[in-house]
Formats: sequence, structure tokens, C-alpha cells
Amino acid sequence: MNGDATWLGQGPFAAPDSCVAHRPFDHREFDGPFVVPESGETEPTLRAATPPGLRGGRSDVAQLSAGQTAPPGPAAGSPPAHIDDVIRGWDQYKDEVALLPQGEKDKITRIAEAIAISFTTPGRVPLGRIVIIGHADKDFHGAAFEERISEERAKSVAAALGQAIVAALKARKIRRLAPGAIAFDPKFTGVGATQPDPAARGDRTLNRRVEIHVLERGAPIPISEPDTLKKRVERALQLLETHGFKGDSTGKRKVRARCLLSKMLRPDLVDMFVDGTQRNRRIGSQNVPGFTAGFSGRYDGSPNAATPGPPLPDSEFIKLLDRVSPLLNSPGWLPTQPDAQILEFLDVVVLEKIYTGILRVERYLTVSVNLITGRYDGDRARIRCKALYTQHFDDQNNIYSCWKGYTGGEDSHI
Repeated sequence: MNGDATWLGQGPFAAPDSCVAHRPFDHREFDGPFVVPESGETEPTLRAATPPGLRGGRSDVAQLSAGQTAPPGPAAGSPPAHIDDVIRGWDQYKDEVALLPQGEKDKITRIAEAIAISFTTPGRVPLGRIVIIGHADKDFHGAAFEERISEERAKSVAAALGQAIVAALKARKIRRLAPGAIAFDPKFTGVGATQPDPAARGDRTLNRRVEIHVLERGAPIPISEPDTLKKRVERALQLLETHGFKGDSTGKRKVRARCLLSKMLRPDLVDMFVDGTQRNRRIGSQNVPGFTAGFSGRYDGSPNAATPGPPLPDSEFIKLLDRVSPLLNSPGWLPTQPDAQILEFLDVVVLEKIYTGILRVERYLTVSVNLITGRYDGDRARIRCKALYTQHFDDQNNIYSCWKGYTGGEDSHI
């Protein structure tokens, strides 16, 4: 492999070793996805992933600076086949990205996002080859000084881009890539004032710039099998059998979870439930600061009032509810999530919403009974909530059939 290539992940992630002084990075934050390639990797491997007309090695700098571009990008909606951008806004003798205008720093973030997205787009070659070239304005200090300041700018941009790539990958739950998947190849470099910007005739500050070129590298991202609710449910059922839930002393949460999951693929299943963990929401005329299912006030009138008034409209009542299928299709249950996360999400998010919905409604109904008259003084909305589960305990096409016989306990988290 070309000796000038610098690999993300050599020591601290943020690329070139000398970048670390500009942008310290704790490699412990990332599980080392970018490491030096296997010693058996050869130059032809690089050439095979390099756009036609663009050679490996330092000669790339001259080609890219002269306007050499990569092939046209793929179809709309996917990341481009290459990125060519320029970071400007450098003050005289300054080389720190932190001092750049926000718009220039945003460019680095957008490039990192595009790189990360390319590694999650099945069927395309990812954006893994990065070329960074620093430039300076003509200065009375001479050519050596100009080259040094341009290289310092290139270092600073390389470090900032490296950190931004880590953040973008972590945001997408990507913690490991193939060795050498992303590389500064050739290593960042500065060319001083030898290549002035043609647009700088009226503004010499435009010569102070850093070019970023990102090219495709390596093999296409494998096309994985479609992510379906069926596969998610099957995985969770298997994990329930092999691991179960933490803190499920009675084992009943596991039984109810198995019952719930076994119903989720029924086309006519009713999976709506009273959400016991939802809070801080406006429902009807009420701004509820706490849990909506257990709200101590009234959403509408009491059925025993002389003038109970209109019931809570369906459009507002539904705000007290949620559905299971959107939860199981959410990012919290992605196939890339570890086994422990799959079970924890099912237990403390999905099941807990259902359990606590029943508990909070029952508690409200109990405390809303006048101890002297024995009359119920609570609202009608909570009576509707109670009917939502009690009337379907024997309905096998309703998720509440899995909660038949529930009277409390079972290690609920409230």
C-alpha cells in the first residue's frame, strides 16, 4: 500500500498523528473501526477502487487540484459518487477549524454525514478515500512558511473531519468497519502558495483554503435481507426463551410478552392500548404535567354530575392511547441493536406502557370514588380507558387478551 496513506484509527481515530494536537480525540469513544490494512493488501486493490484517470500516490494532489473529478454520482437519493469541496474563511496565519465561520464548519459536518450514509447504503461503493490539500496566500515569509501554514490547515481539517465521521457513524449505530475502510490517501498535504485560486484576483484571502476530495473506495456494501416485523418478532421470541427478562421474579412478564409477540403478525389484531408512561401532553382543555393516564383532574365531566357536559372527543381521547406495532418497528428494535437492548426495549418500554396504563387507570378510578357517598366523581374518559381492556380480555384478536387475570404486581416498574 502507498506509504503516504494515513488510516483513520491509527492510535486516536482522528486521522494523522500530528492532528491530535489540534483536535484531541479519545479513541476509547469508538470501537476502532479504522485500522491499518492487512499487510497483504496491495497497490492493485487501491487502483481497482480509484476512479479512472486518477492514480494512487502523491501525484493525486496535482490531479485533484487541477480539477480532475471522479465519475458521475449514483441515482438521486443516495450519497454522491464523489465529493469535492473547499473550506475557506481562514484568517491570516490561522490554521484552527474552530475559528472558521460556522458555515465552513458545517461543510465538514455535511461531508462526514455523506460518508457515514454511504456506509449504510446497500449496493453502493462507500466513500472511503479522503484527499485533503491545504493552500496558503503568498507571504513575505517565503515558500517554506507558506507550505507549513497550508499543511497545518490541512491537518486541522483532517482532524475535524475525522471526529465528525466518528460522530456520524456512531449516530447510525455503526461501531466497526472493515480494516482500512476509510483512509486519508494520500496523507493530507500542504502545497503552500503554489496553486493560487483563480477566483482570488480581487480577494487574495480566497487563496487561504483547504480542498476536500472524497472518493469511493473498496467493495460495495452488501445488500442485506429486508428488515421486517416478522423477523424482529421471531428474534425477540427466541431471546425470550434463551435469556428472559431481568427482574422478572414471577416469570409472568415473560409469559405475557410471549403472548403479545405471538399475536403481532395477525392481520386483524387490535394492538391499541392505554399508554401508562406518556406524560407532559395537552389533551382536550388540559395541559397535563405528569402521566396522562393517571392525571388527577378530569378530561371531561363525571357521568354522575347533574350536567356532565360533552364527552372528550375521539380526536382527543386517542391521545391517551398508543399502538404496539409502531413501537416494534421503531429504531429501538432495529436488527443492529444488541440482544440486551432488544429485550430491554420490549420490557421497560413496550410492556411497561401497557402494564402501567392499566395500573394508573385503575388507581384513578379507585381514588375518584367519594368515600362518603360511594359515588364515582371522576371523568368519563377513564371509564372508556378501562373498557378498552376489560371488554377485550377474552378477545384473542386484541393484545389485552394477554393481560387477562392481571391484578397488579408482576414486577411493574412503578
